Amino acid sequence: KASNNDQWGIVDLHGNTIAEFIYDDIGEYHDGLVLASIDGKYGYLNEAGVQKIPVKYLFNSKLLATGNFTNGFVLLRTKYKTLLADTSGAVINFPGIEQYGLPGEGFVPVMKNKKWGYADMTGKMKILPKYDFVESFKDGLALVKVKGFFGLIDTAGTMVIQPIYDNVISHGNFVVVVKD
Repeated sequence: KASNNDQWGIVDLHGNTIAEFIYDDIGEYHDGLVLASIDGKYGYLNEAGVQKIPVKYLFNSKLLATGNFTNGFVLLRTKYKTLLADTSGAVINFPGIEQYGLPGEGFVPVMKNKKWGYADMTGKMKILPKYDFVESFKDGLALVKVKGFFGLIDTAGTMVIQPIYDNVISHGNFVVVVKD
């Protein structure tokens, strides 16, 4: 990427312009797509500089670090909702879901009736929404928050570490718990 009069574009190694110098910000490529913003809106360009996900979502500068594709998915911010999109540009929209998280191990964190749970990639609920906060599954476990405290569940929804801790941090084959 290169800047020209405070506008950003993308050039290849031969100096050919891939994306015109019309963007206020451009991130880094992940999974073949890069975040690009214009006038407070953002979307994603492919390696040919074509908008794969239209520049229409609400931009903030934090997205340059957090708005990257992970395992083929990215979260898109609208005024009232977070959406989920894949690298083809398809926006995933399950009926009745208010918010989404990044998929992990075939489970999508979803919010329904202001509570978080998990659906499979088709939208079928796998773990009912009953948590105040959840993270993506990793190594068969996910962090959940209940009544202000954190615990861990497995992919069957079984509480592996009860939600009695101020924080739970996973470190591969062990976890660190924080209380008081």
